[in-house]
Amino acid sequence: MKKRLKRVFRNSLYNAGGWGLTVVIRLLVLPYYIHHLTVEGFGLYAILHSLIGYIDILDLGLAQGVTKYVAECEQKKEWRLLGKYVGNALLAMLMFGVAAGGALWLARVPLVDLLIQKPEWYSVGNAALQLTAAGIPFALLVMVGSATLKGMQRYDRVNKITMTVAVMSSLVGVLLLSLGYGVIALIALDLVTIGVTLVVMYFMVRYTLDRVPLRIRYDRAIFSELFSFGGYLVVLRVATRTGILLPRFVLAAVAGTASVTYYEVGAKILTALQGMQNQAAHVLLPVASQLVVEDPTKERFKRSYLSGVTLVAVLSVPLYLTLTVFGYDVLHLWVGADVAGQSALTLTVLAFAFLASSYTAIPTYFAMGEGETRLLAVFGVIYLVSTVLLIFPLTNAAASVGAAVAVFVSRSLAAVFLLWQYHRHLGVHWKPYVGRVIIRPVFLAGIMVAAAYLITRAAGAAPVGALGIASMSVCLYFLAVWRLPFLPASMKQKMAQMVKR
Repeated sequence: MKKRLKRVFRNSLYNAGGWGLTVVIRLLVLPYYIHHLTVEGFGLYAILHSLIGYIDILDLGLAQGVTKYVAECEQKKEWRLLGKYVGNALLAMLMFGVAAGGALWLARVPLVDLLIQKPEWYSVGNAALQLTAAGIPFALLVMVGSATLKGMQRYDRVNKITMTVAVMSSLVGVLLLSLGYGVIALIALDLVTIGVTLVVMYFMVRYTLDRVPLRIRYDRAIFSELFSFGGYLVVLRVATRTGILLPRFVLAAVAGTASVTYYEVGAKILTALQGMQNQAAHVLLPVASQLVVEDPTKERFKRSYLSGVTLVAVLSVPLYLTLTVFGYDVLHLWVGADVAGQSALTLTVLAFAFLASSYTAIPTYFAMGEGETRLLAVFGVIYLVSTVLLIFPLTNAAASVGAAVAVFVSRSLAAVFLLWQYHRHLGVHWKPYVGRVIIRPVFLAGIMVAAAYLITRAAGAAPVGALGIASMSVCLYFLAVWRLPFLPASMKQKMAQMVKR
């Protein structure tokens, strides 16, 4: 048990830390990108780059299935079966990638007509979509390699690869812009980055699975098992990714690509924060899969779940609440006063939306580990349907702020549904959960952030000073959490021991 906790803690640090460093570098270069591409050009690049970033909706849930079954096979020491799962997933991803890339290439002209309002950007959008289509098969193969290493709980190796490649890609992107290149060059760089990642990932997987016979060969039983697990995850992935992309597309079509930038700068910060949280929580997917094998009574499974949701809530709440209040100060220092003035309110609304959805990270991965993917599919459908119903009228009414309100309502509804249903499935009592996971951290963080806000306004602090005071309030919050009975004493003791080690 201690060995597993140590591994979970270490993998969480690797996953969150690697993701965090990569995102920080990308956030640092973003103002440079906006300056060289212009507001409209960056809005176009954000949409096209999102297509590459979210092609994981095409994996049909196979990547998560690979992580789950690889973890189970490792627990049972069934190495030949493990190789069959990975080989069949690679074959399936290659077929899906070629088909999806071809479909995007054929649909590029209507997509350009839909997304781009100014004729001078047509040729750029067309060329960039062709490059994006070419990269889809390779990106899906990268996902299988990453999922395999995660199933073996080698998150350190995954993050060494992705972090190194992402840092180099960001630096080369700055160099290309300084030399006068534009959107097409950046999309081409994304394609090259995927290719390099694929090559390195291949050798890393072979090194990790040195005992495993790995062949890309069709096996009907393995295919059926992977797709039976991933079928409902397809619905979840398509629904959530479409719900994420839809505000950007609707904003581009209704209010122009400049409004996409005003939405995107706030969403970038929050996506980075939630990505760090999800990366840390993702390590629980293989752990939950192994717990299902080890513990048929699910008592340890349930205790691990409650510990996970408590820890994530305590860590996440103050960060999101701080962004709701001090969003303008963050944006002012990052992208300048002009863009901050247009984006601050959007960031505030989005911060509440991301706070609501942060409560779904642990339930999502535990449900995957348990195989309860049907529940996740319904969760995704609720999110997508509510987004579709709200995004068009609210975007027409208030542009980027309206889009943010639509995201807030849809994420909140989906989060309430998932927590209600999964807690009923596990037999978790609501009263202690709400008190420990929602009321306590929100109340304490709210007091700290409100005090910091009043101090900054009374002192007339500049953005730098305001963020300094806000950071101090967050630190005081974490000190209070450690001293007060927010976390179980056993969890604090185990965390302290692992940190010392």
